[in-house]
Amino acid sequence: MLRVRTAGTLATGLVLVAGALALPMQGAHAQTPSALHAVQARSAPGALLTIPAAAAPGAVDARGWRPAPAIAQALVARVTRMWGAPPAAGWHHEWQFVRGDTAALDTLRTELAGSEASGQWTLLVRPVRYGAPVLVARLRVGRVTRVPVATRPLARGVVLAGGDVTIGETITWGRPAGPSPAADSLQDFAEAPSFTGVELRRVVQVGEAIRARDLAPAPLIQSGDTVTAEVVRDGVTLTLRATALRSAPVGARIPLRASHGRRLDGIVVSRSLVRLD
Repeated sequence: MLRVRTAGTLATGLVLVAGALALPMQGAHAQTPSALHAVQARSAPGALLTIPAAAAPGAVDARGWRPAPAIAQALVARVTRMWGAPPAAGWHHEWQFVRGDTAALDTLRTELAGSEASGQWTLLVRPVRYGAPVLVARLRVGRVTRVPVATRPLARGVVLAGGDVTIGETITWGRPAGPSPAADSLQDFAEAPSFTGVELRRVVQVGEAIRARDLAPAPLIQSGDTVTAEVVRDGVTLTLRATALRSAPVGARIPLRASHGRRLDGIVVSRSLVRLD
């Protein structure tokens, strides 16, 4: 049995079973049968032989390709001129070859077309203006940021506790939102004093980054709790017992129902105390 895919030469994807071989080839392929019989003669009858395909000349690993360091630095510097000062650790950049002649890449003729928001650029090299590109590649630029990430799957409404969150590194692609990324380290969370005792507003998977917008103050009083409601007038404090009608964190307004049935509103002061207006 023989399967051959050929275009002028015997090369790709050749599989044969030693033992019986007949190739009615003509012209340029006339030498092929003897070559194959030579392979057959050195193998045991019935053995399956595979002749691997040779790599195409000049083949490029699309994902592993990257320009020479000097050219890469010059192209990333063009992005820096648009975005401003780089972060302390420098920009993180990834490259991908699409098609063409990689030797054509230089810093003068390379066009950058893409989106500053996403940090994804297409690199085009043309031999003449408006001509067909002789090289097409891609560049993606971002920065490494340190962010809180979940250590386990977390449901919406869960109150974070110690061990639920750790600090990890992630790549944020695109132009930084702030005026300068040079001091970018947990800048999204500069206002947050702690990640324990706060409530999640959405479901978060293990390893997923937790943003400031995902957090809300955890309720200090739960709906149905019995609390002390107080009123302070002219130095005199009056108190009564009431039931919370919804959950609320400290500092938030909460509706209450007094024991005699009257509805009241006040501000949460502590776990069991509400100050009435």
